[in-house]
Amino acid sequence: MAFRDIRVWLPGPDSAALMGGLPDGMTADVWAGGEQLPDSVDEVEVVVLPFVVPSSRMPLLAKLPRLRLIQLMSAGAERAVPYPHRRRAGYRPAAAPSVRQSSPCHPC
Repeated sequence: MAFRDIRVWLPGPDSAALMGGLPDGMTADVWAGGEQLPDSVDEVEVVVLPFVVPSSRMPLLAKLPRLRLIQLMSAGAERAVPYPHRRRAGYRPAAAPSVRQSSPCHPC
């Protein structure tokens, strides 16, 4: 089976280094939540949202034809759930309750 590169947008220029690098087959660009989108609009499949993205910028996600995953770094998915406007078949929001419950910040 042949694999193709997966394009991801990270929130900062040091994001990949902070994660210990990207796995083989992943290519990253930076989108810090501004109006200007990276040139890879037609290629990006994964967007890791910055902590602070104005709600006025969230509709920009609808311009990403190959978008498959929006990763939030915080709680409060309500700001991302309505986007992109074109819900694809099989769309469903996902959560990681076990991660949240095991967090030292989560009140048990």
